[in-house]
Amino acid sequence: VGSDPVSDLAVVQVDPSAMFREKISPLSIANSSTVELGQPVIAIGNPAGLINTVTTGIVSQTDRIGLDRSSERYWVGDLIQTDADVNPGNSGGPLLNLDGEVIGINDFIRVNPETGAALPGLNFAISSNTVQKVVPHLISEGSYSHPWIGARLSDVTPSFADMVGLEEARGIVVLEVVPDSPAEKAGIVQNSIIFGVDGNLIMQMADLIKHIQTKVPNDNMILDVMGTDGIRRDVNLTLGNAPQIS
Repeated sequence: VGSDPVSDLAVVQVDPSAMFREKISPLSIANSSTVELGQPVIAIGNPAGLINTVTTGIVSQTDRIGLDRSSERYWVGDLIQTDADVNPGNSGGPLLNLDGEVIGINDFIRVNPETGAALPGLNFAISSNTVQKVVPHLISEGSYSHPWIGARLSDVTPSFADMVGLEEARGIVVLEVVPDSPAEKAGIVQNSIIFGVDGNLIMQMADLIKHIQTKVPNDNMILDVMGTDGIRRDVNLTLGNAPQIS
């Protein structure tokens, strides 16, 4: 019916009368913003073709960010990190709370960039709130339009903060500005530092990504930015449409 490579979600239409002998009962979907660190979770999938395998773990962290591997410019936010055993074949299966409600969809495993081997206990699920936001658009329109600022970003590290004379390692440094992007049109340049958005302090990149995901293309944001001249100023940025990826 529709797909969104950025959030890694798709909707498939099936004919239950042709494929299933029994009635299909959809699982209940929970509000993933209520998920807490240390909360027990259950993952269901078909790892290595072993159908309906159930594993358990806890929520290791929330609001994780995933860098799109093909573009290195698109960010997927609001991921749930869990240490439940997940392997190839689990992707697309539900991540459940102990009430049997869906809090996420198992998506990917962190791997060693040098060897490609899976790093145990570093598994990530698309949050149910992201699913609830994206899927209705996939059903009605076949795609989803992500808001986009058009810059490659990184958290301010202690060493970078020392280098530029910041009192604390807080905020986001702009590593690259995409030509003709909303960021470039707003006057943001490479090595600028973003400290806030719409009056909210930014501690790390996840804060900005989470805020952007509450908006839609053509919405405006006010960014608290320090330019390469060391002067902080408010920058009005109009979000664009993230270019489609395959």
